[in-house]
Amino acid sequence: MRMISVVFVLSNFLVVHGIRLHVGMSPDDIRVNEETIMDGEYPEEVLVNADGDADGNSEEGPPRMHPWGNYMAQVANDLYRADQCGKCGGPTVQVSGGDKRAVSKKLMNAPFSVTMKGDHCSATCDADAGRHVGDNGHNTETKNMGDVFPHYHVVKNLFNTHLYPHTQDQAGLAQLREDLKDTLVVHLRAGDVMAGNTRVGGSDYNPAPCKYVTSEIERSGLKKALLVTSDSSHPCISYIKDKTNVEVQHKAQTEAEDVRFMMSATNIVLSTSSTFGLAAMMMFPGKHEFIAMPTYMGKHCCDTSFFESRLNEMCEISQKANIYEIPAPVKEQITKDFIQEDANFVGTVVHKCK
Repeated sequence: MRMISVVFVLSNFLVVHGIRLHVGMSPDDIRVNEETIMDGEYPEEVLVNADGDADGNSEEGPPRMHPWGNYMAQVANDLYRADQCGKCGGPTVQVSGGDKRAVSKKLMNAPFSVTMKGDHCSATCDADAGRHVGDNGHNTETKNMGDVFPHYHVVKNLFNTHLYPHTQDQAGLAQLREDLKDTLVVHLRAGDVMAGNTRVGGSDYNPAPCKYVTSEIERSGLKKALLVTSDSSHPCISYIKDKTNVEVQHKAQTEAEDVRFMMSATNIVLSTSSTFGLAAMMMFPGKHEFIAMPTYMGKHCCDTSFFESRLNEMCEISQKANIYEIPAPVKEQITKDFIQEDANFVGTVVHKCK
């Protein structure tokens, strides 16, 4: 077993590069419907219709502002279509920064517009907008396809080319990338996805067992790990300490601060079906080293199922990308118990780049 030297932060506040980090925060007890998933104190994912209205909203009501991850997926789809120079839509994209908590405006100098130049555009129109409809049993409804990222490697290039130049404090971000280059940054989604029980066959947002994280820590051989989660009582924190004897650095921060750390991570471990994590990863302007993403066996919405095509796209970003395909739950179980039991990780298939 590798021993990994990491710092466990116990103080109430920590300041890193001018960012005030509140450690030990607990998420509010928020009750939401099944389609609204909370990550700590901020909304993580909401399935949004292709016309931009949140699923279930009255057509007569005001439009609902999207959480940051969903908003960035919408931007990615707009950029993907615009990159085809009018063949799949207009070549100009307006980036309003209008996500629910104005995270984009805290990260970028929004609003701004992006206009594609003809000599940099794709030659033909990709009719499915890169979203792999029907691929490997994909069951995402058409109305929610706007929340599914187009081809990962293409989106990363589009974000790096057209969005990253508009980010604020680029010197600070460059320093953060340097500080994190030998650190494994792990996104532990918390909040409502941790509440209640697992369902037989799994769900679209079922958290991955904690062993998924320790497997990546051991694979990377890195000497530092940083857990990005809004919940200091997340079961995987104690699991990692108990099972691997590692010291863990944990930062409970604002949503915008979480994005800054994740978009500065050379090495990143993603959480299940999280547009938030994927968007942050694809904002990273450099070359990734280690990437891991969990999926579940069976048919699920969005990015919860494994796709060979998605693996190929991730491998275009890093040849050290792994996608884990975890057996779906076979019984109803308290979610916090499920993720701590190693037996629930048995039978996992790790898909690697060829």
